[in-house]
Amino acid sequence: MADSKKDQFVLKRKELGITQEEIAKALNLNPRAISDWENGRHKPRLSFRQTAVLCDMLKMSVHELADIFEPIIEGSQS
Repeated sequence: MADSKKDQFVLKRKELGITQEEIAKALNLNPRAISDWENGRHKPRLSFRQTAVLCDMLKMSVHELADIFEPIIEGSQS
């Protein structure tokens, strides 16, 4: 994940006063997983329900969240 994209996730989480631990608990994940996302070591592998919960927590649409972790490659079509 590019730094600017990673930063979007971290800034949004911090702006809302949400900790990595809170996200991990809500998604039933190890807090290390959230740290790994934020440091670009791994991308999230979430169920539909986990995705919905994360979007709700971060007040983001699925599209906004996907753009952070799966940016569209220039020139590709959906």
